[in-house]
This record gives sequence, structure tokens and C-alpha cells, in this order.
Amino acid sequence: FVRFFGTDNGIAIGEATPDFPTGVLLTQDGGESWQTAPGYRSAGWHAAAFSELYDGIVVGPRGRISLVAGTNVAPPRIDAGSLRGVRSVAMSDGLSGWAVGDGALVLRSNNGGVSWQPPEQPLPLELSRFADFKAVAAVGNRVWIAGNPGGRIWHSRDGGLSWAGRQPAS
Repeated sequence: FVRFFGTDNGIAIGEATPDFPTGVLLTQDGGESWQTAPGYRSAGWHAAAFSELYDGIVVGPRGRISLVAGTNVAPPRIDAGSLRGVRSVAMSDGLSGWAVGDGALVLRSNNGGVSWQPPEQPLPLELSRFADFKAVAAVGNRVWIAGNPGGRIWHSRDGGLSWAGRQPAS
């Protein structure tokens, strides 16, 4: 994940290293140099959603979800030692967000990523035995989820109150 806010200021997330122990990197010179964001030392992150340079959410292995605020990487909001990695995160506005991952993991936040819980109506339980979600998009109350296997895209028109599986046209 790399995102720029103008030509100079940007953020990148990925694996942590001894030189970049949080796995969150910041630049203010168009990528000529990068500094590690201070805060929680992690193994790294899979994906992120940032509305502004210093305001975002990072997600990663073992169920980790952390906030990044004011360049500081906070300790994980969710770190239950789960074996299910969180693979993608999307915010539909400043408060509503969705995170998806391994074992058909689907989580929702209504408070800017401070807390996460399953949607009111979960997807079919049998998905957890064979589906790994890799991507999520959200616009208003609409949510789309996709992953492996790739034969179906899950969609909710009502913020997770109901779900429909759609097969892509061939």
C-alpha cells in the first residue's frame, strides 16, 4: 500500500524491518526519503485505508487492526491472537468502515476504527471453511467483498443487514 496526498506527502505500509519497526513509512519530499512512523512495533501490515496523511487504519496478520493518528501507530485495536489475517480495509466515510480477511472474516466499525464487530447479518457460515476474503470496497451503505475462490462477489446494499452473492459475468 502506497498513497500520496499531493506531490510531496505520502505513506507506505508493509513488512516491518529493524530500520522500520512499525511497518509504516512516511515521506514529505516526494519519496526521496522515508522515515518510520513512531509507535507500535509490528510484524508488518497487509493493507490500509487513509483519509488523510496522518489519519488511517492498518490491518495485518493474526487479526491485527491498528489506528494511525498524528504519525503514531497505535497498538492493535484487535489482536486476539487469531490465525485469521485481515487482508483489506475500506472506510465509506470518516466513521464507517469494513475489514475482511481469511476464513471469511468480515468486521464492521461505526466509530472510525476504534472498535470492530461482525455485521448484523453475517455471511453464510459455510464460507468460513473455504473462503478467504482479499478485497473490500464501501460507498455509503453499500459494501462489496471479494476473494478466493473468485466465483462470487458478495454485496450488501444496506450496511450489512443483508447480503447477496453475485457471480461475475463470463
